[in-house]
Amino acid sequence: MGSVDCAIEFHDSVISGVVTEDGRVSVHFSKACVLAEKEGWLQQVELIVHDARKLEEPGSYPLRVSEGEICMEDAELSDLLEVPFARSGPCTVRILFDNAESLEIHGKDPELRLIGEREYVEEIE
Repeated sequence: MGSVDCAIEFHDSVISGVVTEDGRVSVHFSKACVLAEKEGWLQQVELIVHDARKLEEPGSYPLRVSEGEICMEDAELSDLLEVPFARSGPCTVRILFDNAESLEIHGKDPELRLIGEREYVEEIE
């Protein structure tokens, strides 16, 4: 993982729902895979995209993530998002689920919010 001390891994995280409110799209991860200090944890996380709209969304939740990325003008962030995470500027969020459905959101200023306590899962070598 290099110099990243704490990160959210898209792969194997579980999304329980997506809410659109007041121009924001909030993606709720009921079980986000958190990698911290050579340990694996689960934690609830909310990914918020401002001035956003959904272009594609699955029929129902919860769903396990196969892969995901956030594309910014100056970077493509895939697999891991360093925590804390907040970026300014236009973005596209693309998430592919294990069942081959996908979620695509266009907007700006994506940010992650950690919710509650982490649950320990395993040591990572």
